[in-house]
Amino acid sequence: MQKNDELCCDDLLQSSINCARGCAFEAITELLWEHPENAEQFKAALEYSVEDKNPAVLFSVLHCAVPMYNIDKTFSKILFDRLLTRDLRILGAQQAWDLLRLFYKSAPGFYAQRLKTAIQSPVDDLKKYAVRMAASLVMMGCWQLEDLMSLPLTEQQMDAVCRQAIIHYKYDETRTYCEQLLRRLTDNNPKLPSLSLLFHQDYLQTSRDQNFIIELLGKRCGGIIVKDVLYYLKTNDIAAKDYSKILFAACKTLLEQETRSMRYHVNDLIFCVAQLFRLGKDDKDVLNQCLDIWDEMYHTYPLSVQPLADLLEQG
Repeated sequence: MQKNDELCCDDLLQSSINCARGCAFEAITELLWEHPENAEQFKAALEYSVEDKNPAVLFSVLHCAVPMYNIDKTFSKILFDRLLTRDLRILGAQQAWDLLRLFYKSAPGFYAQRLKTAIQSPVDDLKKYAVRMAASLVMMGCWQLEDLMSLPLTEQQMDAVCRQAIIHYKYDETRTYCEQLLRRLTDNNPKLPSLSLLFHQDYLQTSRDQNFIIELLGKRCGGIIVKDVLYYLKTNDIAAKDYSKILFAACKTLLEQETRSMRYHVNDLIFCVAQLFRLGKDDKDVLNQCLDIWDEMYHTYPLSVQPLADLLEQG
């Protein structure tokens, strides 16, 4: 059986709803939402509970701090700060991020130091939760990018940051920060599984983001995401000139790799070139770009030309 100090955040969260004291504080949480006028009578119990020997109980106590924010912000912050000081694993509690976001600017040094400690914790899920929060603070402009990227992040943590940046990429107010994060991440680590999500959801606007897509294709991660970029081209309505620039960059990425890389993606390339011929049939520059891509495919993998010619004849 694991000792309390060895349990992960998710285990403690589950334990908090399976113990009597945890259930009691969950009931208090509901009472605070429904009857805020009775808050004073619970404050002493909440203050005392921070020292509970069972760390699972702390998760339920943190839930009480959320409705308390609407009643007495000062007390809610005191409770949250004491819980953080007692056990950083409460960052894995439901709504811990809501409180951190609300209080961060009031004591950035205090919270930043605890986040940095949590990010380097031996507890795996705490490291994940903490680095997600740090990434969100970067996107809020509360943390400097370098403060996060200078930490010794694992590959899993970098991918978690990548996912956060992609989730927030669609929002105008955070996109610049997201691009900065993705640039730094792809400079440091070409293998980011979550990066493919950028091309499979409605995060991108080609007219706005084509230069960023081309930039990513030119990085070490380009050989990994090229299949996702081709999928993006195949499944979205894109202007011919924008399409041709991105497709040419994807082709260039494949040509800079080993010869067999082109073979793995040849069917997608054929489809995209044929589609571009149709989109740009009245644009001489686009047609010339198609022919350049076709020539490159022929020199690298001659067998690709015949099925492409067949598709064009059908069009």
